[in-house]
Amino acid sequence: MEIKWVIRYYEEGDEEKIIDLYRAVHPEKDYDREKWMKWWRWMFKTNPAGAARILLADDAGKIAGQYVMVPAVVKIGIEEVLSAQGIDTMTHPEYRRQKLFETLAARVYADFEKEGISFLFGFPNELSRPGIIRKLNWFDIATMIIMLRPLNWETIISIKVSNRLLLRFLSFVANAFFNIDFYKPRVLLVGDGLAIKRVSYFDDRIDRLWTRISSRYPIMLVRNKEFLNWRYVDLGADYTIFTAEKGEEVVGYLVSGRRQRRNRQASIIYDLVAESDQINQCLLSEVIQDCIRAGDAFIEYKLIADNNYHKLLKKNGFLSIPFIEGTYFCGYTNSKQLSQSFIKNHRNWFVQVGDSDAI
Repeated sequence: MEIKWVIRYYEEGDEEKIIDLYRAVHPEKDYDREKWMKWWRWMFKTNPAGAARILLADDAGKIAGQYVMVPAVVKIGIEEVLSAQGIDTMTHPEYRRQKLFETLAARVYADFEKEGISFLFGFPNELSRPGIIRKLNWFDIATMIIMLRPLNWETIISIKVSNRLLLRFLSFVANAFFNIDFYKPRVLLVGDGLAIKRVSYFDDRIDRLWTRISSRYPIMLVRNKEFLNWRYVDLGADYTIFTAEKGEEVVGYLVSGRRQRRNRQASIIYDLVAESDQINQCLLSEVIQDCIRAGDAFIEYKLIADNNYHKLLKKNGFLSIPFIEGTYFCGYTNSKQLSQSFIKNHRNWFVQVGDSDAI
């Protein structure tokens, strides 16, 4: 087979052709050009860590494939390391089996070494994960656990049960069982000068919070004001931001958003960070009550974290659903300054769905 495409980096205006690649790879999706362009420019051009590196396979003006890495700053140990997240890697259906994926990746990795980007991470799906592990020397770190807080059991059970009579019976049993006191969420009254507020953006106090909490986990994305506002405010997406405030300082925050799941309204927790488990509890209690008032079917939370987080969630009625697969979290490095064993240890990581490209 004759290879006609050439490798080059993104040039201004290529996004007009790249959207055609998205449509060819995902014909089932309805891409609104205006909304997609707004998202594309936000994701790939306005990132405070730097513009995305977009490597393209170009066949006489037709985009045959792309390999995208979005810069991110990750705290590894005590160092803040310039890293990058791989997203939206794709090959046009007409150009498959031409080793386009491997060719693009090899070029990206060689260039990254020159730029000082020493760690790559991503959330591959079930189809792409084997390729990056086998062909590109990535490694598994962990699988993000999905925790669900049912607010309407019928919606949860309908994921696997379609028979209406059986669905109603199981929903009745589940509601009866999980409404006993042991499974009710622990609502912690806000006290000691702590106030939970709904805000529209993150201010300078978030940088001071980051300084105070950054040592809680050996590895986590840097959560400063610049990053959080880019991630949750600048695009204008429908996120709800709660802050926990004590005196003049922000001592914790929670970001959630409402989405449609199984034709029902549900809430997703994207980011939850605080100085203590008690403050986390106050924020979690607030969002649960907010979701109940809004009529949400359930709350979803994906994360990689220590046992304290999982204990907190379970105390508040969150359940790990065994038949729903989590999200893979993988990494890559060939840096001699970074310890692979340290990075591969999932116990060192704190990762939430807000760290991914999910919006």
